[in-house]
This record gives sequence, C-alpha cells and structure tokens, in this order.
Amino acid sequence: MSDDKPIRSEGGSERAESDHDEITGFLLRRPFLSEVDRAIAQASTQALGKLWLGVVSLPKLRHVNAALGFDAGDNLLREVAAIMQKELPEAFAMGRLEGGDLALASFGPVKRLSRRSAPEAEAKFLGNTVQTLGSHIFMSVRAGICQYRAPDDAAECLRKTQLALVRARDEAGGDLRYYTDDMGQLAETRARLVRELLPAIESDVLTLQYQPQIDLKTGALIGVEALVRWPQPDGSFISPAEFIPIAERSELIVPLGDWVLRKACEQAAYWRGSGLPPFHVAVNVSPVQFYKTDLVTTVRSLLAETNLEPNWLELELTEGAVMGDGDESLLVLRQLRELGIELAIDDFGTGYSSLSYLKRFPVQRLKIDQSFVRNSHENADDRAIARTIIAIGKNLDMKVLAEGAETSDHIQFLASEGCDEAQGYYYARPLDAEVVADFVRSRPPAGASH
Repeated sequence: MSDDKPIRSEGGSERAESDHDEITGFLLRRPFLSEVDRAIAQASTQALGKLWLGVVSLPKLRHVNAALGFDAGDNLLREVAAIMQKELPEAFAMGRLEGGDLALASFGPVKRLSRRSAPEAEAKFLGNTVQTLGSHIFMSVRAGICQYRAPDDAAECLRKTQLALVRARDEAGGDLRYYTDDMGQLAETRARLVRELLPAIESDVLTLQYQPQIDLKTGALIGVEALVRWPQPDGSFISPAEFIPIAERSELIVPLGDWVLRKACEQAAYWRGSGLPPFHVAVNVSPVQFYKTDLVTTVRSLLAETNLEPNWLELELTEGAVMGDGDESLLVLRQLRELGIELAIDDFGTGYSSLSYLKRFPVQRLKIDQSFVRNSHENADDRAIARTIIAIGKNLDMKVLAEGAETSDHIQFLASEGCDEAQGYYYARPLDAEVVADFVRSRPPAGASH
C-alpha cells in the first residue's frame, strides 16, 4: 500500500455488516484491530513510523443514558461519530471499542487531536456541544494517543493508547495525553496496589491519623478529620493520592470506606469514654459509597454498635457526590441528619454546586478547598473565591472551615474575612490517635476567647 493512500474502513460494502457497530457504523473492536494489523503488515517501514492510534472517550455517556434514556445516548454516539468522520479525515480506520470509547488509526498525526499542531481545532473538537433528542449536551471528551513502535501488534498499540486515555481521565484538565513508557510502569504499580489493597483492609494493615480542626475565634479544637494511611513493612507509607483513586476505580472504595468509618467511630467512642470534651470526627464519604450502598443503615448500625453519640460524627461529601442526583441526595442527607450526625461539603468551590439545591441540603459546614487558601496571599482570584464561600456560608447559616491553613498570613486573612474554622499545618499535621487526647487538652476550652 502507498503511504499517501491509506485504506478507509468506517464503511464500505466489502465489509460484512456484522463487523460494524450498528449505532456508529464504525468497526467493532476485533475487526478494527484486524484492520490495523493488516495495515501494519502491508505498510513500509517508513510508513509504520507514521502510524498513530487514538481512543476518544465520552465519559458522560452513561449519565446521558441514565438521565435521558438510551435513545439519547445512542443519538449522542451517532453525532460524535459523524463529527469524527468529518473532523478526522486522515484516519483510515475507525472503531467502537465499548461504551463511549471510539478508536481511530491514521498514518500521520491526527491533527484535530494534536494540541501542538492545532490548539484551537482541538478545543473545538474536544469541547463540542452536541444536540441529542432536543437536549444540548456539552461533549466532555478525553483522548489518548499512541505512536506505533515495532514489533507491537495492533492490540498492544491499543493497550498503550488506552493507558494514555486513563492518564487523561485521571489528571485535572487532562483532555488529551500521549503515551509514554512511564504509563506502562504506572499501570503495573496500580495493578499491584489493587491486588494488595483488599488484603490490607481485611487484615487491619491500614491505620488512621487525625488532623485537628480549630475554631478561629477561640482556638479550641472543634473536630478532627480522619485520614487513612497505608504503612509498608519498611516503615514507609503509600500515599493516599495513589491508592484512593485506585480504590474508587475498582470499587474497593466501598470496603475501604466502611473500614475507615468503623475505625473512626470506634476511636471517637474511645475518646468519649475517656472523658474528653465533645468534638466531631469527620469522615470522608466517596460518591460510590453515597449512591451504591445503604449509607444510612451503615451509619445507624455503627452508632449503635460503638455506643457513639451522633454529634461525635461528621460525614464529609464532595460537591460532585451530593449534586449528582439532587432529589435523591436530598433524601439521603435528610435521613443522615435525622440520625443526629453533622454533614459537611468538602472541597467546596471546586465542583459545580447548584445554590438552589445547596440551600435545601441539611448541611452544617462548608469546607473551602485548600487550593484557594494556600495561594490567597498572592492570588487575588483565590482570595475572592474564599471570600465568596465564606459569604455563602454565612448567608445559609453554615459554618465555614478552611483547609490548607499553613501560615500566620493564612490565619490572619481567614479570621479577617469572618471564616469560622481552619485546619492545616499551621496548627498540626495529621496526628496518631494516641496523640490527639494531649492535643485536645492543650487547646483552650470551647467558648473561651484567645
């Protein structure tokens, strides 16, 4: 085959209909791989150096299916397939892998998916608003790209492309990523962590530390946030930034979250029994826990089993978790609140909150994301966002707690703006449970001024 006349296979009578996806008209996965393998076998060495594979993913497809029905999701796929055929003419094969993942193969860079060659075109393609069955949907697209390297076959090249796609999904602002060798090493590390995490949970290898939360007016401790740690035999720790995202993707977040909640309740009950003044223990709840488990029954049972007064427990949920299904979220939050526990919105300001829903939620606390606090001394926008969140909290009669308070400048700024509470290295790093009691006794009593 000539370098400048690649075969195209997204249509054509020479292909059996069974080889094609009935929605997009693209090749199914196996025929797509066969087409790429045939191109590899027929291409010259020079041409192979120009072979690229890409996978374009529609992470919102399942939400469209759930909210608008499968017909809307199918229509969205057709629209995106049509866009790909129009905007990516250099592709000689296009395929549908599964769900919302669409693949393409090209001899030469895929210009519409190359930030370096056409950033404005990429922005247009990766940020289209698609109309499906009367609804306008912002097409949030992620893409991974890999350049072919001998002696790979099509399946191996596609595997590497999907590793790039995973990186694009994981990283903030990651719309498109090119495969690099370190991605393969990272995949191996993640696979190992997945294998080892459940045994670590079941054998109590994990441990909790607690970061104090301080009343900015009195200096008293009002709570601690439970933070999970994974110690290793050599004394080191696997960072939560590594294993928590892996737990969320593998749904090991459910047993992990249950373990954290149980241990935090047991520890809070111990502190209560030792005569410490009341303070809440804040536990993070993942969206998977919130929507896929009977969280209300779990919390009710743990409170009874540990004989813990409800006001000792606070659950922290992200904006994305509580805003995912407003009415369902409202019902669950009200049931949790009826148990007597406290509720907080974590990392407020980083998601997509609806203020109309927020005012209806029985939430006692908003937590300002640490990114707005850490740069507040030098970034006017971050200061403005922090001020706005503090104002929202006051107007909705909620406490506002700032994360990431590390310096006296941070504390001064937050106090001057009327923020209620803060946590961060200025007060203390996360503490082992055995140290918390001494820290509590070292702080002014609640209600005192300082």
